[in-house]
Amino acid sequence: MCGFIGQITGTEQEKGDLLRGLPWIQRRGPDSQCVWLSADRLIGLLHAQLAIVDRSPQARQPLSDVRTGVTVGFTGEIYNHLELRAQFPEYPFSTDSDTEIIIAAYATHGINGLSLLKGPFSMVIIDEKRKKIILARDPIGKKPLFFAKWEKRLLFGTSLLPLAAITGGHVNLNKDALPYFWGHSHINPGTTALSGGAPVLPGEVLEFDWSGSLLSKSSCQPKPLRVYEGESLEEVIENTRSLLALSVKRRLCNNPDPMVFLSGGIDSTVVTYLLKEECEKANLFSSPEALTLASLVPFMNDEFYAIYAARRLKVRLKRVNLAINIHKLGDLIIQAFDLQDEPLGMPSFFLLERLVTAMSRHSRLILTGDGGDEVFIGYGKPDDWRDKEAIRIKGESISNVSCGPEVPLWMSTWARKTVTDTLVGHMFAKADRASAEHGVELRCPLLDWDLVSYARSLPFEVLVHGERTKALLKDQLRDWPHWFLERPKLGFAYNLRWLWGLSCYKGLRECVDRRAVDAFEQYLPYGFHRNPVDWKNADIFQNFEITWRLLAWSRFLLRLDKIRTA
Repeated sequence: MCGFIGQITGTEQEKGDLLRGLPWIQRRGPDSQCVWLSADRLIGLLHAQLAIVDRSPQARQPLSDVRTGVTVGFTGEIYNHLELRAQFPEYPFSTDSDTEIIIAAYATHGINGLSLLKGPFSMVIIDEKRKKIILARDPIGKKPLFFAKWEKRLLFGTSLLPLAAITGGHVNLNKDALPYFWGHSHINPGTTALSGGAPVLPGEVLEFDWSGSLLSKSSCQPKPLRVYEGESLEEVIENTRSLLALSVKRRLCNNPDPMVFLSGGIDSTVVTYLLKEECEKANLFSSPEALTLASLVPFMNDEFYAIYAARRLKVRLKRVNLAINIHKLGDLIIQAFDLQDEPLGMPSFFLLERLVTAMSRHSRLILTGDGGDEVFIGYGKPDDWRDKEAIRIKGESISNVSCGPEVPLWMSTWARKTVTDTLVGHMFAKADRASAEHGVELRCPLLDWDLVSYARSLPFEVLVHGERTKALLKDQLRDWPHWFLERPKLGFAYNLRWLWGLSCYKGLRECVDRRAVDAFEQYLPYGFHRNPVDWKNADIFQNFEITWRLLAWSRFLLRLDKIRTA
């Protein structure tokens, strides 16, 4: 969806300074691009907008309120903006945009007003009267936000590379980020790939003065709507259902033609089920429309289950095909890599990018079941999630980042990392780059703040009652057959190792940069120490994930080269 970049220079600047970064965020905001400068020209902000809530010219960003002296650049959605408007009867709203509620909340309550906002967001608030700049990211952390101290100025934005572009590429790689990337296929979400850069962490609010010096850090975590208070299992199931319904309802705001990705899994089926119910309650739509991934080989992914779920729910279902041309596979993969900001070295990014490309032909706004595994314990076996020692104490540091409320004390080390670092650094980064770069917004009801807060407050035994994964989600489908609820998940059936191998990995070797090989030399098997153009097909096949990570890093280096030579 949208994107913004900005800078605090300490000296007067021109609009052209920020326009160097425009090519790197323009895809995220195809509807309009606008540059704003403070009255003294010390602060600059460029916003590229994908208009979802209010498409009128008055709602274009950056959005300014002359009366308060506040300007906002924002990406994301404030799902409770309509209900919040009633709390500010004195504020003279002039648009239907959810961006304007940010100004109203900040003008009334200052930074504390940001804890009223519910939804995925990254934002900058520029207060010309108080000479303050505030960066804030929602407490789930679905939308990225970065800042950097480069060349005696503070830069900030929703992507890192356009910030480097503003400087003309006068930046250096963060060599400390390499070991984590190699082990996890993504950059540690608590740092960045470029020295001097840093992420705004989920739920974090950073306040800077007019010269770019950091003044304070605080939190914008809202008060949960509900937490566990010892209620019975049946009450927990009902509370979960009401929060699920509320989460889906929120994501119907300004969504006149709801569309959902129905993979056939439990998560997306529950979302589709509740979406159908909410549409019927609102009496606005006869039925939502669902998309599913067509199988390359029959019965090799969840398509069969998606067809069953759609028929049972009486929802129209469209099958989308990834349409991967084997002869053009190498070109498609490189195109997908070049949508990235920081490097993402997991093959699933390419498959998701192809899927979003196919879905974008049907809608720019799609509901998904993402987050169900992390919130309702879906991976592995229930015991994998529990720390049997239970030796961690409250408040102990468990991760580089948070993602939602504090994780329960009973979680194992693997589980804690899964619901924090992996969720933010892998899943959110992957989904953001695959969707936003195509001008598509993915809405994820299972990652709603109030729903996650309630799930995190539940005892382990309640979450996995009956020793089942996703027990509380499956409870929403109680009358569905056992074979549907308890079967193994199949997921994508596309094996890139084999598909690309059919062309002897045409185009792959030429795209691996020798600098990437040198950077990760200590981790590479013997066959990869030679020049990439001399790599054997067998070595690539046997070490395909290694090859993919080298490709991701190579394309990142080439994007930096492009910035430096622009």
